[in-house]
Amino acid sequence: MYKLSDSNLEKFLQLDKKAKEIFDNIKEHLNFIFPNLKFLTAKMDFLGDVLYIYFYGETRVDFRPWLKDLRDLI
Repeated sequence: MYKLSDSNLEKFLQLDKKAKEIFDNIKEHLNFIFPNLKFLTAKMDFLGDVLYIYFYGETRVDFRPWLKDLRDLI
């Protein structure tokens, strides 16, 4: 599990500037869908064309609905 703070987010994901913008966009979507979700820990996995984010190692969110939008940002 990883803390989603600005200081270690780039280290964990080894993000360049554009990738961080994409991740911030994902977090905005999650805040809208799960307004009570606390972003304390999460793990991101890119599996082929599917982006999964695991919260507390239990809840999996499938981001296929946003993949087209995310690819447009790249």
